[in-house]
Amino acid sequence: GDVDRDAVEGMIKSHFSALTAPSPERPRPSYDVPEHAATRYAVVTDKETTSTVVELSNLRPARNQGTVGGYRAIMLDQLFASMLGDRLAALSLSAKPPFLQAAADRSLFQTPRTRDEAVLQALVSNDGVPAGLDALVTELQRVRRYGFTAPELERAKQAMMSGYERIVTESPDRESESRADEYTRNFLEDEALPTIWQELAFHRRFMPEVTLADMNALANDWFPDSNGLVVVSGPDAAGVALPSDAALATVVKTAEAKKLDPYVDGATEHALMDTPPKPGSIVATTEHPEAGITEWRLSNGATVVLEPTTLKADQILFRASAPGGTSLASDADLIPARMATAVIEAGGVGAFNAVALDRMLAGKAVAVSPFIGEIDQGMQGGSTPPDLETMFQLLYLRFTAPRADPTAFAALASQARALLSNQMASPDVVFDQAVDAALDGGSPRRAPATPASVDQWNLDTSMAFYRARFADAGHFTFVFVGSFTIDTIRPLVETYIASLPSTAQHETWRDLGITPPTGVVKKTVQKGIAPKSEVAVVFSGPFQYDDAHRLALRTAAMVLQSRLFDTIRQELGGTYSITVDPQMDKFPRPEYQVRIDWTCDPAKTAMLMQRVFDEIAFVQNTPLSDGQVAAI
Repeated sequence: GDVDRDAVEGMIKSHFSALTAPSPERPRPSYDVPEHAATRYAVVTDKETTSTVVELSNLRPARNQGTVGGYRAIMLDQLFASMLGDRLAALSLSAKPPFLQAAADRSLFQTPRTRDEAVLQALVSNDGVPAGLDALVTELQRVRRYGFTAPELERAKQAMMSGYERIVTESPDRESESRADEYTRNFLEDEALPTIWQELAFHRRFMPEVTLADMNALANDWFPDSNGLVVVSGPDAAGVALPSDAALATVVKTAEAKKLDPYVDGATEHALMDTPPKPGSIVATTEHPEAGITEWRLSNGATVVLEPTTLKADQILFRASAPGGTSLASDADLIPARMATAVIEAGGVGAFNAVALDRMLAGKAVAVSPFIGEIDQGMQGGSTPPDLETMFQLLYLRFTAPRADPTAFAALASQARALLSNQMASPDVVFDQAVDAALDGGSPRRAPATPASVDQWNLDTSMAFYRARFADAGHFTFVFVGSFTIDTIRPLVETYIASLPSTAQHETWRDLGITPPTGVVKKTVQKGIAPKSEVAVVFSGPFQYDDAHRLALRTAAMVLQSRLFDTIRQELGGTYSITVDPQMDKFPRPEYQVRIDWTCDPAKTAMLMQRVFDEIAFVQNTPLSDGQVAAI
């Protein structure tokens, strides 16, 4: 990071030069995992787990990460994982999905590092282990027998090359944490340390020559007949019966013997949009030179705010928002309204379902995600400069052509039921829900999702609510920041934003009347098997929402955070981490909230609580020093 190298070197020598290595040097033993001929099985349960997972894995000889040949082999593994993962992802959106989510991966096994671990993993419902394991083995067998298709390989190659080219472009702005992680892996795992330009050169050299035969050979390389392991983990709860080892072995044997058809890719060559919409126009321009901002008012009433920057050479971000949100939904329609954006994203856009859309966008750096909050709705995302028009097209289609997909909707509901079925086994979930209920007064408008609430989902209601919220682009504000010029973005704004429909209704949010408690509320939640307390102290109330008071609240929170770290963690050793999180809202009414969180030994809860309030009183009553102001 931004450090004085010579000064840091001096500190390292000062603190560590006195340390000496033992003599004679102690040998570091190396261990390996014994080979085994057949597949082994294990079923593990936990009273507090909230998910059921089935995993098929194999320990393979580790790739040599320090050679060019090893680098190429790892690159092929990444392509294989990407293609198999895409097939599994498509299955999760099928009419009767065998799992909620699934993925493929191969990486260095941490203990011992003589092995790679190849993994197929699926998140399933409590009773879905047999179906999930069957699907994993079946798809692996399909690849073994018939291999991948040419379009799948081409998409994976394109996505990987585009990713490395973006990394090279963004390299001067690379985060320090990413560099530090790479240096650490080089030291601890003997991972090679080429420059990003060398890595791109390797990809340009090897990628064109990668064949389907190379990919298809990896199925047996990842998962040979020996050394297999199937692990199932799930909740230890009433009504949950996980299969036995023998039952798992039967599933694997049956799946391996299935008669299978080759995979049908279903790729499309159609463009996202056949023809662009008729452009609108910019009717007014306002410059804010002191901030480098240009503001446009469009012919349909929408506002566009532009700030070209050079902070990252390959990134453009946007956010569009307008008032409204789920506050405009009736109580009867609230739950489908909450799920509207999830339903839209699962359904795809225009003529393309979600799987086809993902395949169409392969190799492009584009994201456009709609959101509907309690008092607003909008979209957010970004792209690289070469993909900017694709981003605008997707934005336009998210407004004008949301897609209802009953199959994806059913899969989404199935996933939600399974994910929510075990949530109350987690003490953290129960605790957070108790805090939220205390702050919201138990309002049914903010009730958490449950398996029962999924029964109230309705595809038509969600679609109707979404269309209503995005029917009037005229009251939206679109903000674009990043590596573009005003001249390059102007025709895109005129074509894809100024052309959006406008109803001139200018709806706004509805005040639901949910206010924080006026007195002191104390709640104690008994949950979990571990000897651990979790504590939250929350202050909330009316707030004067202006720059001065926002700065004052953030400053006070920073000072309190520092003092609590010094006292609660360092002095008393009461917790690993204690946080102070300030939040301020302007709408529907100006309010503030400051939440202090920590975990600790239950025996120390009362003592630490008192010390926290002592530190709060100190911050309240002690003026900041010049040194504290300078540090802030």
